[in-house]
Amino acid sequence: ISCWVAGNHDTVEDGLGTTTLSALRGIEVGGSKLKSPIRVFNKPSATLLNPPAGTVAFVALPYPSLATHYDPADFVKRLRPLPEGTPCLVMGHLWMKGDEGSGSESTDMARGRPVYWPVKELEEKFPNALLVGGHYHRQGFMGGVLMVGTMDRLTAGEQLHHPRYLLLEVP
Repeated sequence: ISCWVAGNHDTVEDGLGTTTLSALRGIEVGGSKLKSPIRVFNKPSATLLNPPAGTVAFVALPYPSLATHYDPADFVKRLRPLPEGTPCLVMGHLWMKGDEGSGSESTDMARGRPVYWPVKELEEKFPNALLVGGHYHRQGFMGGVLMVGTMDRLTAGEQLHHPRYLLLEVP
């Protein structure tokens, strides 16, 4: 299963909530009409994924368009608790509180408005969840969220930045 969460540069302000990732939906597998292993999330979602190794709770917190605006903290507060022992992966493309200064991806390349990670609410609801985020160009931990990083240098100020991607396999 491949999960794609829409980010601020994927959002299309067409009033329909579409994203540049929408074209990935419904891709045929091997020329057949089998259910695609690709999941695209352009709205906040919580689902149980069932890869061959077992069930994993997956929470998607995409960057919202004006048509799909939501409050991530309220969304997380309304989620039901998980069955004990269920691993949880949260993927989001949101701002981190405290990263609004000069030289930050949030202000220099924001393309949109501030919508923040609900880290406190996630830690309370899913204390052992792995939080994985986009939006920030450097890979590493920021405020308890593992930032994936970007696959390319996007500004002249990123000359020392080493582009990369992160591939997670959940057993």
